[in-house]
Amino acid sequence: MRKYLIFSFLFALALAAYGCGDTEDKPVSEVGSKCLTDAPDWVLGNAEGGLSAVGAAQLSKAGLNYARNAAMANARDEMTRTIEVKVNNMVKDFTQVTGIGD
Repeated sequence: MRKYLIFSFLFALALAAYGCGDTEDKPVSEVGSKCLTDAPDWVLGNAEGGLSAVGAAQLSKAGLNYARNAAMANARDEMTRTIEVKVNNMVKDFTQVTGIGD
């Protein structure tokens, strides 16, 4: 009887460990492409003639409003980097054209 209980306990423990194993998640690009098929260009970051950025955040226990604020902060960060690169390129071009860098 004792062997049966030990075997049952080990079997239950093995099932629990198997159930807590790693699940295979779909890649974000695969999920996002299905969800955003009819989205406007500015949502995807393709604003022609303008400046746009896309931010994303996972929905957590903090709620939808927190995820929205985090996504907007990520978009602002991306937009800041884009502007920084453009300004650095403009300064570099100016110094090369005027000869200030020599």
